[in-house]
Amino acid sequence: MFYTFLKDGLITVLDVSNWDVSNVEKFTGTFSGMSGVKTLDVSHWDTGSATAKGSLFQDTNSLSTLDVSNWNVSNVLSLDFTFLNTGVKTLDVSKWDVSKVTNFFGTFEGVKFSRLDVSDWKTVSATNMSYMFCGSSFGTLNISNLNTDHVVDMSLMFNGIDVKSLDLSSFNTSNVTNMKSMFHGAKSIYKLDISNFDMGKVTNKEGMLTDLTSLRVLVLGSNTIINGTGLSEPNFKGTSNRWVAVAGGNENNPYGAKYYTSTDLMAAYNSSMSDTYVIGEDKSSIAGHDSTIIAGPNSKWTSSDNFSSGTGIDGSPLDFSKVVVGGTVDTETPGNYDVSYTYTDEAGKEVMDTITVHVVASQVSIAGHDSTIIAGPNSKWNAKDNFDSVTDAEGNPVELNKVSVTGEANAQVPGDYEITYSYTDIYGNEANETITVHVIASQASVAGHDSTIIAGPNSKWNASDNFDSATDAEGNLVEFKDVTANSQVDTQVPGNYDVVYSYIDAYGNKVSKTITVHVIASQAGIDSHDSTIIAGSNSKWNTSDNLDSATDAEGNPVELNKVSVTGEANTQVPGDYEITYSYTDIYGNEVSKTITVHVIASATPNTPSNPDRPDKSADTDVPDTSMKPSNSDTVGLPTKSKSNNLVKITNKRVANIVPAKKHSKPISTSKVNTLPQTGENDSNIETTIGVMGLLASVMGLIGFGKRRNRED
Repeated sequence: MFYTFLKDGLITVLDVSNWDVSNVEKFTGTFSGMSGVKTLDVSHWDTGSATAKGSLFQDTNSLSTLDVSNWNVSNVLSLDFTFLNTGVKTLDVSKWDVSKVTNFFGTFEGVKFSRLDVSDWKTVSATNMSYMFCGSSFGTLNISNLNTDHVVDMSLMFNGIDVKSLDLSSFNTSNVTNMKSMFHGAKSIYKLDISNFDMGKVTNKEGMLTDLTSLRVLVLGSNTIINGTGLSEPNFKGTSNRWVAVAGGNENNPYGAKYYTSTDLMAAYNSSMSDTYVIGEDKSSIAGHDSTIIAGPNSKWTSSDNFSSGTGIDGSPLDFSKVVVGGTVDTETPGNYDVSYTYTDEAGKEVMDTITVHVVASQVSIAGHDSTIIAGPNSKWNAKDNFDSVTDAEGNPVELNKVSVTGEANAQVPGDYEITYSYTDIYGNEANETITVHVIASQASVAGHDSTIIAGPNSKWNASDNFDSATDAEGNLVEFKDVTANSQVDTQVPGNYDVVYSYIDAYGNKVSKTITVHVIASQAGIDSHDSTIIAGSNSKWNTSDNLDSATDAEGNPVELNKVSVTGEANTQVPGDYEITYSYTDIYGNEVSKTITVHVIASATPNTPSNPDRPDKSADTDVPDTSMKPSNSDTVGLPTKSKSNNLVKITNKRVANIVPAKKHSKPISTSKVNTLPQTGENDSNIETTIGVMGLLASVMGLIGFGKRRNRED
């Protein structure tokens, strides 16, 4: 099964659970490079014939679990790179019989296990453990029982391993020749015990202890050789960064008297120095402090003035006589003077503190600021208004009453006013500050507008209606509630009303705006006309017939459906009918007009068709065909048909009709030459009606007499 699925990264699921591998000897690279496979069930594989399992699960990055706990590896000779870079998080190989394995090269390289138990492994045949745990990560790793009696190569065995401690005290390294980079880059190792290492045959230990950045406890034995291993220099904040022997104490409280750098320890270490070495506490210290001196003939300074404290290597107080002072101070000349305090302890560690003596000029100062005041009757100014601060030579505050003020600002008159503040300290240093007070005019304003209102019972007006805006002294908008309006408008009475808006700002400045509200009469109106209709069964009348026009308050036309109509004309019964048209505009103004519809009797006589022989049609009226309407809007006289009198009205509209009391007038008998037209108001209409009525009466009497003679 040599590299059966080599680098087949596309497979994610692979079922090999029932494979019979009992006769397979070489499993080298079987699943190597299967970066996509997530599960592999090989728990029942019989691998008793296997002799090689190198790279078996190499680079199975997506594999999270793997059960090989019951595998028989008793005949395996090589486990090189078996689990290299696998994604498995836990692995149980505690029962494996590895007694015949000679090659553990990179077996667990690059793995990330929470724990690995190989405490019962009998590695009695092992000769090569190079890279065995290189770059791997373990929460805990117990390898104290590994048999290394025959191991020759341990190069990079723990290179880059992520584990906090390693107990290698039982390792037999008497046959090891190569320990190159054995622990290089193992940045998490806190404690390393190589006290049992016999390094007599080691020929290559280059980089063995390089880059162990967390190492703080190193246990060395009499046969341990660390010279040339590249032991990293410690770099732990707050420590001496030097090695010191426990020397009968403990790791937290060593008794060793001498401190070693890593370089010093590698060079000095010999069999007589076997011990546990820890990073010693740095007890040597020295401290000074900065200070400030004001320059002057009387100023003094000594080196002890700025020395605070110091301790020796054992933490005892440091005598100032052992401190070397570097630098001096000229108290006459302002400047920054660095002074160093140095102490070298028995371990050769030098501690130093550099302080600065600041020789400064007087801190006398004065500060003020420009300002802006809005002019007004209520505006005020005081010298303290523009004063910020004054300090003396030491920088301490000085009260205003010790400051001289020249100049004054008139807060009622706009302009720029210069004010000078002056102060002289005890050393004769004078400080001056000139500021400007800008007195400016107020930005208070009021704005309003004229308007026109149509008078009427429903008309309204509020003072806010004609108010546009107001600003305060700073030009910020002011609410209307803060503005005064001194007049009222009578919306019922037409006229011009002046309204004054006024506002007083915070500084006493008053501004105002006068506007005019024009209250005008409504333009609401109704126009209609009288008309005359000849009574008859076919005669019609509609409310729209006599309405000419209606206008609203603004003089705009109003539709008929918004006009109220009172009264009704009965076109079957002659008489005079009063019709009232009325309209109320949106302001409550009511207008109306009353017209009269004259309904008159027909003037056509009833003439029998056969005077001597009356029949069923004897009552039929025969119209005078010489009288004809001139157009469709005139009154039509009856024809020879059986129909009654016809009144034709065009351009009809619908309106709500309110019944009214009927009125009648006497009909005039004056003689006229023309027939009436619908809607005429001329007096000729009455004359015509009289003539037609008279003719009808005469014709009726004649007909009645002839019928009676025949009956007789």
